[in-house]
Amino acid sequence: MTEVTEMKPTIKMKSSFCAFIAAMIIGIGLNSATCRAQGFGGGEMPKGAEKIIAIFTELLQHRFTPTIKSASVGSATVGKPISVSVRAAHEDERSEDKVAAVEVYYSTDGGKWFQGPVALKQSEKDAELWSGSIPAIAKSGKVIFYPRVIDTYGNVTVEIPCKVSSEDFPPAADGCMAFAAADAAPYDDPPGLVDDNYDIWGIRVGMDDSKFHININVEGSIYKGNLQQQMISAYTALVIDTQKLYEIEDIMSFVMPSGEKEPKAPDFAHMLIYAPMAKIMGGNFSDCGVFRMKDKSPMIDAANMKCDSSGPDLFMSLDKKILKGNMRNSFTMVGGMTGYMSAGGSSPMPIFQDFARATRVSFKERSFNVN
Repeated sequence: MTEVTEMKPTIKMKSSFCAFIAAMIIGIGLNSATCRAQGFGGGEMPKGAEKIIAIFTELLQHRFTPTIKSASVGSATVGKPISVSVRAAHEDERSEDKVAAVEVYYSTDGGKWFQGPVALKQSEKDAELWSGSIPAIAKSGKVIFYPRVIDTYGNVTVEIPCKVSSEDFPPAADGCMAFAAADAAPYDDPPGLVDDNYDIWGIRVGMDDSKFHININVEGSIYKGNLQQQMISAYTALVIDTQKLYEIEDIMSFVMPSGEKEPKAPDFAHMLIYAPMAKIMGGNFSDCGVFRMKDKSPMIDAANMKCDSSGPDLFMSLDKKILKGNMRNSFTMVGGMTGYMSAGGSSPMPIFQDFARATRVSFKERSFNVN
């Protein structure tokens, strides 16, 4: 694909892009009025949005992530395997999924590099109990570790045990970036089904004292789009309060909270967007930011977020200050989600490409000493 950015966007493109972002943000029903308020014309929900809405309906059906009840290690002696046990289960009775796998990662150098995964085995007598052994460690000292739980739908619960260094952005080589949920198998989607530039191969998450970091890795390269072909990319992730996510019954709850008469972005959910050509559309769109409703109009607000893309990697960094207090150290992330808007032809369409399952993220320091 060749990037071309010289052509000016048409009103039709602006209208379609506005509706495209609306569709990408959980098919949220930002109707024609919100797009007209941007001065972009009709802005009806474009064809193709139904697929995105269907996918998020499925994600909501499987929104319940596993709970890590406990994680412990046995005696740790130099040169001997170390027993490790994790208790994990789905606690919400509405969940259709079960814990499918539990693994542990560990670091002997303060979090610079984590080894693993160490796959644990489920007890035949106690379905919540998973056990295994960390390989023998050659020298004494502190070991940091964290459990990662995967359910039958592919959702993940992960406890981050250390903080990303705030000195460098992006935190490309930081060991404290943990593996989140990926998309459904096969990870390498057929090129005819998902373009390599949108095919999610992996997602990592991390946090420091003031920011939350996401790394989306694709098979090809993070792609801006092609304005000459009227094609604009979007890479997104939704950060949401876990308890609120469990209370949601339908998609419209995201933009039409109880008691509200107009669409608005709820304070319990934040959609992070990287759309490299969005700024070209004008209006309130930035190429990197958080979705907002301002004066009943959609916008991508760049004030509390920054992005960096290079080759196959996209990093998004969100300022924690916009998160409610209980979300600053624990929340659920839905996505990433990738796609592009194709405004060519008579029927502009959002082309959905790939999405990842949900990840419940929390910060919890876990360590033990090897003697």
